[in-house]
Amino acid sequence: MWYKIKPDILNIQVFGCTVYAKQLGSVRKLDPRKEGIISTEEDIINTEEDIINTEEDIINTEEDIINTEEAISTEEENLNLRRPVQQIEKQNIDIPNTELGTRRSQRTRKIPEKLKDYVLLTYKEATTGIEKENWEKAIDSEKESLKKNKTWSLIDISEAGSKKILTNKWIFRVKDDGTYKARLVVRGFEQRGIDFDEIYSPVVSQSTLKSLFAIAASKNSEIVTFDVKTAFLYGELDDDIFMYIPDGYDKEPNKIYKLKKALYGLKQAPITWNKTFTKTMLKLGLIPTKTDRCVFANKSKNVIIAIYVDDGLAILTNKKELENILNCLELKFQIKIFKNPKKFLGWKFVKMTQVFH
Repeated sequence: MWYKIKPDILNIQVFGCTVYAKQLGSVRKLDPRKEGIISTEEDIINTEEDIINTEEDIINTEEDIINTEEAISTEEENLNLRRPVQQIEKQNIDIPNTELGTRRSQRTRKIPEKLKDYVLLTYKEATTGIEKENWEKAIDSEKESLKKNKTWSLIDISEAGSKKILTNKWIFRVKDDGTYKARLVVRGFEQRGIDFDEIYSPVVSQSTLKSLFAIAASKNSEIVTFDVKTAFLYGELDDDIFMYIPDGYDKEPNKIYKLKKALYGLKQAPITWNKTFTKTMLKLGLIPTKTDRCVFANKSKNVIIAIYVDDGLAILTNKKELENILNCLELKFQIKIFKNPKKFLGWKFVKMTQVFH
């Protein structure tokens, strides 16, 4: 009306259609993230009479229940009547004799795309192979991080009692930039239910990232990304977790490690790290948003930080305040900052010289 342009009414929905409301607050891993409701004409007033829970609309009576066996048999008869004769003849195929040997799949096995940069090596193969110098340097770097964070303490095996002692493994990887990475992980699948409580950790959603990118583009804000090195090692454990001494360390008889920090591979490691990072953000004056617990903003909303496990994204209009926050993070964690990032979690950034409104 004001701009003398005919509005687009394609997205307008009729009253009574099903809509979905996002569940706010803390939710568990398998809990639904949205709730189906039906909007009414007086949807502006949020009352119990205006919102009809779709679950209550399900009428479960004896008359509504159809005997599934009769329905299935009737459907099969109808399918046989409608099926062409040629398809029936094709079903008369000789079944191979399984006694001659087990049939093996002819499918070509491929490594998943997300695992292509991992190298399948044991600790012995990595430290004695052709590239042993590169791997030894990566292993020493990982050992230094484990030592700096005081990840474990050496104890007698008798202190573990009846609790499960976990095994571990070295994982090797060559990153996109050619960096050799070694990481010590514990075999978390050996954990019992008594060793952990909550394991689900939230991460910033893809829809939230799209909104943040749109905000940055509309305001021509600067984008900074950062990576937290050995992020899980900053989370302190509340449970007693025991682990055998890994390869590359001096093994003493009847001695094991008691973990103090959340080593990679533990079931509770992600949520432990998320709680540690959230506490740090609150101390710096950044509060998590109501719609996404992994997005933090200051009171003036000129600095927004999102976290996806150990990968961080910062959008700023106040450069000085962001530098103060990043400096505080560097004192708490070992991070690597990228001032002009080219990509983040698969999203590629292209800065345009000409902006269209």
